[in-house]
Amino acid sequence: MLLQLLIVVLIIGLLVAGPSFENILITIGFYGGIIGSLVVAFLYAGRVSGGIADFLSGIPVSGKTDRAIARAERSELERGYEEAVRLYQQIISKDRKNPAPRLKLAELHFKLRDYDKYLQQMHEMLDACRKMPMSERCALINRMADIYLQRKKDPAAAVEILSRIIAEFPKTKYAGYARERIAGLR
Repeated sequence: MLLQLLIVVLIIGLLVAGPSFENILITIGFYGGIIGSLVVAFLYAGRVSGGIADFLSGIPVSGKTDRAIARAERSELERGYEEAVRLYQQIISKDRKNPAPRLKLAELHFKLRDYDKYLQQMHEMLDACRKMPMSERCALINRMADIYLQRKKDPAAAVEILSRIIAEFPKTKYAGYARERIAGLR
C-alpha cells in the first residue's frame, strides 16, 4: 500500500515537474531515494531497533561473546572441561558485566561437582552484575543457599546469602520469602 502511494506521488511529481529531461531525472532521483530508504528501513528495522534497544539498555552487543560462548559450550559437550573453563574465563575478562558467561562457568563447576568454585563464581557474578533483574538475582541467591545447605552442609552460609536478598530488596516479596527460609533454618 505504501509503495503504491509512493508510485502515485512519483507520477504526480513527474507531471508537475514538466517534460524536460533534467526535471524528470531530479524527480526520479528524489522519489527513488525516498522509496529506497524506506525499503532499506523495512528490511533492517528489526536489526537496527534491536541494536538500539541493546545500546540503550546497557546490554553489550554480543555477537563475539555469543560465538565465544558457543565455542566454550562445544568444548564442554566434547568433555573438554579445562578448555571450556579457560574459554569462559577469557570471555568474562573481556565482558565483565555480562552474567551469561559467568553463569555458564558456574554451572560447569557445578556439573564437575566443584561446589566451592561454583559458589565463588556465583558470588563474583552477583557482585559484578548488579543490573540483573531482581527475580533472577533472587533465584540465583536461593540456588546458592540450596547448595550451601545440601552440598556444603553449611546453614550459617545459607543464612548469610539469604540475608543478601533482604539487604538488596528489603520491601519485596523476595525478602519475605528469604526471612521465612532463614526462620526455618534457625
